Amino acid sequence: MTSRLAPRASRLDRPSSTRRALGWIAGLGLAALLSSYGCVATPLPTPPNAHPDRFETGEVGDGTLTVRGEPGAIEPPGANVRVTMERDPAAVGLPTRLEATSGADGAFGPLALAHFPARTYYVEVVLEDEDVFVFAFRAAGGAFEVVDPGPDRDDDGSPDEIDCAPDDPTRAGSRCP
Repeated sequence: MTSRLAPRASRLDRPSSTRRALGWIAGLGLAALLSSYGCVATPLPTPPNAHPDRFETGEVGDGTLTVRGEPGAIEPPGANVRVTMERDPAAVGLPTRLEATSGADGAFGPLALAHFPARTYYVEVVLEDEDVFVFAFRAAGGAFEVVDPGPDRDDDGSPDEIDCAPDDPTRAGSRCP
């Protein structure tokens, strides 16, 4: 019995190390593209927001300010909105902080709060697990003006005036557990 050696493959028949490396790189790129497709195609939830141009205020002669949101005032629709007047010793016992649930169209109100024309009012969108400050305003003589909310010492996005823990950056908003 004679044995024959199999013919040896020529260099041209074998993939070069460069070709193999390029194949691996292309395969990894394709895998990364396919795995990221799920993230691109998944819609993200609407971040909490309020649109000042869709807010209306009105003064009632008895020292009351009404605040109402037109359709599209609050995002996401159905979220709660909280309006808080800055602290004032003269307002003890008066409604200075009220909350309402926005409708399916993002509208809410009216809310009736104590009204002191020189005071700032703070608007928060209130979700199940977080309060998100969105803007501050003043209302006097029928005029509605968005204003600077003041300092935020712990840089958590909630102004100190309504922050339940103004020195704790892990707690934002006016609701603390």
